[in-house]
Amino acid sequence: MSTVPPPADPDDGGRRRPGRPTKLTDELWQLFVELLLEGCFRSTACRNLGVGKTTFTRWMQAGKRYPRGRYGQFRAAVEGAEARAEANALRLILAAGKKDPKYLVWWLERKYPGRYGQCRGELSDLKRKLCELEKEVGKAVRDLGLPNDAIGESDGGAG
Repeated sequence: MSTVPPPADPDDGGRRRPGRPTKLTDELWQLFVELLLEGCFRSTACRNLGVGKTTFTRWMQAGKRYPRGRYGQFRAAVEGAEARAEANALRLILAAGKKDPKYLVWWLERKYPGRYGQCRGELSDLKRKLCELEKEVGKAVRDLGLPNDAIGESDGGAG
């Protein structure tokens, strides 16, 4: 997807909209994409360029509704820039891993946390223990003759 915006198309959706012109100028479009390519989060790019969160969200929603219009092309450019930035960062991490394997370990821990993560077994253990505790509390509530909703759960199980 090109980082260069298409010609202005004020009627994304087949009708001319009243009101002031969009803040999404060609220059802003290009700056936004450049910041994303550098690895900025969307919110950081918005703050740097003086674009409100609501405005950006509206642009992205309009892009989803009208994928062939200006906002649709902007949405595609945003998503494409983010994908390229991610691929570039990964390329650098893997290249650094050739010199120092800690970078590869870091990547494996995040890419496959169930296999390589530092806390890989702890979450499963916590879920199992929580389920056991909920069953014990449910049994105690029944033994005391209290209604099931006395513990805030109707079935006493994990949800």
